[in-house]
Amino acid sequence: PESLPSLSSVVSVARLAVDEPKSSFAYFAFSEERKMSGSTGDDADGGVPYHLMPVAAVLGTYSVFGGLSVLSRLYRSFKYRDPSSVTTEMKLRGTVPKPLASFSFVALFLSVVGSTLAYGYVTALVNNAVMASDYFDPYDILGVEEGTEVSDVKSAYRTLSKTHHPDKGGDPELFRRLTLAYKALTDATSRENWEKYGHPDGPRTQALSFALPDWLLHPEGNTALVLVVLYLAMFVGLIVWVVRYVKRTETSAAKARMDGSVAGADVSYLASRLKPDSTHLDVLFLIAAAPENVEISKQAVEKTEKLRAEKLALLGKMKKEETKKGKGTAEFDMGDDGGWADDDDLDDEAKAAAEKAKAEEEERKRDAAQLAAATGKAASAENVKLEGVDDGVLGQAWVEKTLGDKGKWPPMDLGAIGDMTFEEDGKQVGPLECKAVRRNLCMTMGRLNAQMLNSHPELVNAGQKGLIDPTYFKATMEFRQRTGLLLEAALRVSMSVRSYRLARTIVEAVSMFKIGTMSHDDSKTLEWFTDVMKKQYGGDEGVPKLEFLSKDVETPGEDEIATGDVCSLQVEIERTHAENFTKQKLALCQKQGIPPQVAMQTYREGWWIMIRARRIGDIKDGDGKDAPPLEDESEKEGTPSQLGKTADDSVSKLFDEATKERFEKETEENRLLCAWPFIVSNVAQKRGKVGIKFLAPDRPGKYEFLVAVKSQEFLGADQDFVVVKDVLDKEEVERKQREEEDDNEEEDGDGNQGKEEPKKTK
Repeated sequence: PESLPSLSSVVSVARLAVDEPKSSFAYFAFSEERKMSGSTGDDADGGVPYHLMPVAAVLGTYSVFGGLSVLSRLYRSFKYRDPSSVTTEMKLRGTVPKPLASFSFVALFLSVVGSTLAYGYVTALVNNAVMASDYFDPYDILGVEEGTEVSDVKSAYRTLSKTHHPDKGGDPELFRRLTLAYKALTDATSRENWEKYGHPDGPRTQALSFALPDWLLHPEGNTALVLVVLYLAMFVGLIVWVVRYVKRTETSAAKARMDGSVAGADVSYLASRLKPDSTHLDVLFLIAAAPENVEISKQAVEKTEKLRAEKLALLGKMKKEETKKGKGTAEFDMGDDGGWADDDDLDDEAKAAAEKAKAEEEERKRDAAQLAAATGKAASAENVKLEGVDDGVLGQAWVEKTLGDKGKWPPMDLGAIGDMTFEEDGKQVGPLECKAVRRNLCMTMGRLNAQMLNSHPELVNAGQKGLIDPTYFKATMEFRQRTGLLLEAALRVSMSVRSYRLARTIVEAVSMFKIGTMSHDDSKTLEWFTDVMKKQYGGDEGVPKLEFLSKDVETPGEDEIATGDVCSLQVEIERTHAENFTKQKLALCQKQGIPPQVAMQTYREGWWIMIRARRIGDIKDGDGKDAPPLEDESEKEGTPSQLGKTADDSVSKLFDEATKERFEKETEENRLLCAWPFIVSNVAQKRGKVGIKFLAPDRPGKYEFLVAVKSQEFLGADQDFVVVKDVLDKEEVERKQREEEDDNEEEDGDGNQGKEEPKKTK
């Protein structure tokens, strides 16, 4: 009884029976029964497994997305098939493509294949059941009796086509069945198929079906409800994935904008470790222990150890061969052309000995070629010099010993990295016990003591004889470049947290690392640097120095400065050393035969201008009295953080709460309003104007704008000056402007009274 049509359905079918031929009634009655069953078939009509339809949907979805994942991993494996193409940041983030032979990829691939086959099987199973439940009788569909002549069949088909053709507004499905019924009764092949298989198209049973079935696109009844919920869940999951992907993409893009050559892990690490009171050595040691730096040095250490083992093995093999030759084992060398004896001229034992000797010689040459390629030298193995293998060769061990003799190694205080641990042979060890970190620290200390090391007699003598270990000293150049990039990244961190103390320290550390000195303000160091500049560039006028001919802070286009204004520091600068530097560059070009314009184009002189503001009092009113003090909003609890609002926001996104809290404690005097670099690329430029924009303080009062000018190239060239300005309340300024405008309008109105208004003309 539950499967019988409702009364309304029977009535509607009865109405159709009055107006339509028998075939219409038969087809629509069948359709009504299918609809009442809740899907494309009835349990009584073949038992369609509706519960398998959602299973097919899940299997199909997994096959599609799993297949895309397999293709993505295949593409990445092909793209990064060369190990040298894998970046350090990929290793640090764990995004290195896993090999295709890995368990995870094999499991993914097999699961995709299995789900695809299962989808094809389940889909075929449901399709077979749906088709089996699809009642098809051409006589009933066309409304003719069995045994009717072909002419009567054609007549009935034409009559029904006029009514049910889609172009006439008929049902496409009904017209399709009419066409199949007509073919089944008029076409010999279709009739044979119908009589054998129950359908004019022949057997419809499928073993596997991978096409997208109609019952998944247009479900009905309870199955439709289940599938809609399933599709909705998939859609929500897709939206969540897209949102997360977009966020990851934005973060990656921000990091790329920050610096494409500095890993985001390094910047996050620096932001979490740097402090407002970090020292110069803290900054440089933190950079030496940065994740990317450590990873690169770890690879270099492994390569050096492998290279040393290969060199020792090669030397041992060469020594062994020399010993054999001394005992007469080289008797097979004919001496005529340097080749080996022909096989026909030797007995079996001699042949074997000759082949063995030839193989050993080829292996030795191959080892020598690999060694030369690893060291970047197109020389024989005998000419490759490694510390600890070849006598008199200097490398990292010599640097550590020489620094130790001067009390510079190991560092007395590791400062910010003293409590850090690193993995070494599966164990957590301190900075100096980790080979990679120790190597970086040695390079850092070596650079800071370059004056002493570069002039050391042992190093000078070794350099003249070519007894320099390339695996260390060549790597120091690369380390200096990486340190320069990481110092720039650290400087951006300091700008984003608006810490003047940290920014000043980092710029000073840059100059120390470039010049090669342990201090930037030690009297002996400054005296040494000044003497070098005088000797190289000709007297006192060769000492780098800037003179400020004019300096002012203003709001462009306004008479006063108001809170929140975009202000501008305008300074006119004179480089007193420009003339002497130009003469020296030209003389050097002439001596070396280099075109002057080439040398001039490569000149770079970097300076930083850092601006702070210190409130020193309230503004005087018109009577010369102090204006009533305003409430200090900056001292209220719960004031929103200002970190990142005036600097690179892409860096501030990397800050954790501890970092923000650490730098928010900075006093107003130590907060940067702006830090601006300017580069002098023309060595002969003597004067120039610099304009730097920044936001005025958000609290009115009398301010000292503290300006620090720091050099990242020279020692003793830093300068400071102060510009005193009043910063008015923006709301008060705007209120007075409105009052003045109203007064002007009233005066204009009074002046026009009594005057006859001019007549208007068309």
